[in-house]
Amino acid sequence: MLLKLLLILAPVASAQETSFVNFLQTAWELSPTVRGEVLQNDASNEFISSARGKYLPHVSLDAIDTTGFPASNAELGVGGLMGSPFRSGLAGGIVVNQTVYDFGRIQSFLERAKAEKSLNLARLAEDKFRFLSTAGRLYLTCARVRSLQQHDTELMSWAKINLKETARFTKTGQRSIVDNSLVQTEVNSLNLELEQLHKFEDSLNGQMKMYGSKGGCQSLSGAWKIQVPEALQVEEPSLLLAKAQIELSQSSYEEAKASQLPKLNVMASSGGMDDARLVDQQNYSAGIGLVFPIWNGGEDARRERAYKSQTEYQGENLKAAQLEYATRLKNLQDELSRDQEALTVIEKNLEQVEKTIKLASKRYRTLEGTLIDVREAFKQLRDLGLERIQVMSALADTSLQVGMLRTR
Repeated sequence: MLLKLLLILAPVASAQETSFVNFLQTAWELSPTVRGEVLQNDASNEFISSARGKYLPHVSLDAIDTTGFPASNAELGVGGLMGSPFRSGLAGGIVVNQTVYDFGRIQSFLERAKAEKSLNLARLAEDKFRFLSTAGRLYLTCARVRSLQQHDTELMSWAKINLKETARFTKTGQRSIVDNSLVQTEVNSLNLELEQLHKFEDSLNGQMKMYGSKGGCQSLSGAWKIQVPEALQVEEPSLLLAKAQIELSQSSYEEAKASQLPKLNVMASSGGMDDARLVDQQNYSAGIGLVFPIWNGGEDARRERAYKSQTEYQGENLKAAQLEYATRLKNLQDELSRDQEALTVIEKNLEQVEKTIKLASKRYRTLEGTLIDVREAFKQLRDLGLERIQVMSALADTSLQVGMLRTR
């Protein structure tokens, strides 16, 4: 299921603006995290291939030359014909080893390599989620600042109309100079706030350029609904991590269990030596061997029990992570629903306040009302506008958290 992301951005964007999705896609494509993800996946795949190599014959070229007491050089690790205790002098040749059956040793080793890959993927998902969350919140901060600018610009248009009217009435003596001073203060305050918001937006645009953006952000809007592209979604990292830990413990458990079972190997070698003692000299050897471990101090048996308990423990961790994730997701979805309802109410209230300020301004211009009515309506318009931006910003942030999670 793909979840909705944000509720931002005006329907029509200027050429200087970049959409939220385009910004995220560009940021991710240029991210060093992407390159790291590729390298880590390559490494994990190579480790898995390395583990599969245990199923294949192992071939080596061995050579040895010794002096002194015969057959006392086992520590050199030379095998096959060349490692014979009957050898004398220089010897060299080829040795082939093959595990015929090991009751799951190699398979458990392979499964552990796969589990380690899953663990790395979980960490990569966590890195990806953190990177895109940081980039996304940077964009949303910029979008909020742009919305505040638009809101202050709208307020400024009302304030300038009021300033023009109070100035005209003050000159004719129909209004107090105090009225003119109060409205001028509001204009000055809005000018200062707009200047600061422009500087803040410039700073944020500079940060967005560091992520590869070539344009500015768009403003918040309750009309913009999009889906996060699947390529930018991740499974919940905590669940991936818990599952990978179970796989790792389970593979270690199987490996410890298999180490207590027999192992069947074959070996063949061919070569030559200067001389052979006590027996006829041959240029080849071959054999098959069965090793049946009986007891090694209880080391493997205890490891088996330990990994079994660890696997069960990781299973409980997964249940806890699933519960926490489900609770958090439900909470986020409830927040989305509450904020949507709040936004609907705010929009209706804004429509009413806009009618009110128009009426109050008209009455003031016709000398039927007071500046107090106009300023009170102006304050309500300003407060409701800020509340609307705050709710839309919360909606966007919550949607960002929900929309980036891929559910299966």
